[in-house]
Amino acid sequence: MEDHARAARHLHRRLLPRPGRRQRLPGGRAEGRPGAALGVDRHAGHAGPVHHDLQGPPQLQADRVARPDLPGQLEPLPAHQRQRRRRRRLPGFKSENRTEWAKFDSYSHELQARSDNDAPFQWVGGLFVFGEKNKVRFDIDRSQISQATVAQDIAAGSVIFVQPTVGQYASAMSFNQGNRQLKSNAAFAQISQQLTEQIKLTGGARYTKDHKFDIGGQNWACPNWPANVPLGTSVLTADQIRQLVTPGSGLINSHNIGPGGAVTAAGCGNTAGDNSADLKYSQSTWLGRVEYKLAPQILLFGSVTTGFHSPAIGDGGATTKPEKLTSYEIGFKSDLFNRELTLNLDAFWMKYKDKLESQVVNSVLANFNAAGATVKGVEAEWTWRPTRLDRLTGNATYLKAVYDDFLSCDVDAARANGQSCGSTAPLVNVGGATMKHAPKFATTIQYEHDFALGGGQLTPRASLHYEGDSFIGSGAFNGDVPGHAGVKRQDAYTTLDLSLRYQPTNKAYTAELFVQNATDKAVKLDVTELCTDTGMPCQPTQQIYGAFYNQPRTFGARVSMKF
Repeated sequence: MEDHARAARHLHRRLLPRPGRRQRLPGGRAEGRPGAALGVDRHAGHAGPVHHDLQGPPQLQADRVARPDLPGQLEPLPAHQRQRRRRRRLPGFKSENRTEWAKFDSYSHELQARSDNDAPFQWVGGLFVFGEKNKVRFDIDRSQISQATVAQDIAAGSVIFVQPTVGQYASAMSFNQGNRQLKSNAAFAQISQQLTEQIKLTGGARYTKDHKFDIGGQNWACPNWPANVPLGTSVLTADQIRQLVTPGSGLINSHNIGPGGAVTAAGCGNTAGDNSADLKYSQSTWLGRVEYKLAPQILLFGSVTTGFHSPAIGDGGATTKPEKLTSYEIGFKSDLFNRELTLNLDAFWMKYKDKLESQVVNSVLANFNAAGATVKGVEAEWTWRPTRLDRLTGNATYLKAVYDDFLSCDVDAARANGQSCGSTAPLVNVGGATMKHAPKFATTIQYEHDFALGGGQLTPRASLHYEGDSFIGSGAFNGDVPGHAGVKRQDAYTTLDLSLRYQPTNKAYTAELFVQNATDKAVKLDVTELCTDTGMPCQPTQQIYGAFYNQPRTFGARVSMKF
């Protein structure tokens, strides 16, 4: 189900990072998608990756086309990417998850004009176009397994969700998203004015117009997923009978799709759910920034920035409101002790309105808006060069990220109590709950030293990362699940990465050996409740959790070359 959820959210689920800093926001793993670095982060005044320095305004990193007849520079920035994927099978007890096919195309074009001098007044403006088309089919098949195979699995210690007591069962789901697209157009401008030797003001604005749509997307539930049969049931419902495979015959009902099989109403025993949707949305965003040079190598700054995330499309064509963000930041950047120490420090306060969340409810992927959220914290970054051969770099973040007051249904608690969201389960105020992947404290420290060796440079490096305990479950609830204490939490942990890099003098290549996660620390990245999220044939209040972990200890080598 993870593959389906990722593909289904591939188009519309993206986080808004704070301007000019590494992505460290809570809310879930960033789901990489084509073009993510070009324009989808809706910050006023720029449309691409940004680098801040002490001397000038934010610089968009790209190859420039000089125009000697104009008082500036003109920069076309095109990009295109395509990803394809074919069937992958994940067999399991009475369930097989398959991505039958997937294709993701994206393009981006940006045209910039900017000033090209050292005058006190600097400007940049341009147009941005982005498009993406996603196509994917993902199936979940419950295949027949004989009683003999069940017995073998039990003897081998394999996990059995529920042992059928009346015949064998077969059912399936198919998610066919053949044409989901996003088209985004934007115009942006940013100006900077050096008022004095110490003071500089920057302002910017951006207007974005999005069109997001799904044409003919379908969800099939064959025949009525998940008409689960509790252990010990002897009287079946009509839907359960339709899923019954005749005992002893070895035959599977026609609604079991099979790899690559066609999905029809006759074969499925049900009609398709329609995912078609059409969303059009526009938004103006802006930024303001003031800089004060306290000393030649110390810069103080403060900024206010707005951003937004366009509405989301979910299963059944359900849509949401847009997510909006206002971010406040103050801090300083410095190069101290003859540039031996670079130290940057900033404090931030971010206010979300209608924050987007995703959660599986009653076997349907639901996107919804939290009323709001508040994220605040302090971040430090440093590089210390005690000698010309040694470098100690690192960063540390203290973070408090909580939801504001809003009512929602806790899917996991509801199932544990034999209730159902939308009917018998109560609504709970989630206000004050900590957001997903938001440890209070996290730090990374890295040390490396250069050795002269064999006409080149040998550099060993060690990187240590620590994170405090965090919540990793789905939805907006970070409390314990009845009977499963701690299942949605990751305890504090430390990981270690090691590498050895060799750079020959006056050569274009670099060779490196590396060990990632050298201590083989298992870290939970995400947790899903299988009975709810994948429709496994569980008992009514039964809960089985599956976790997605980081990579184990990994050895490798890489060779890179500069052209």
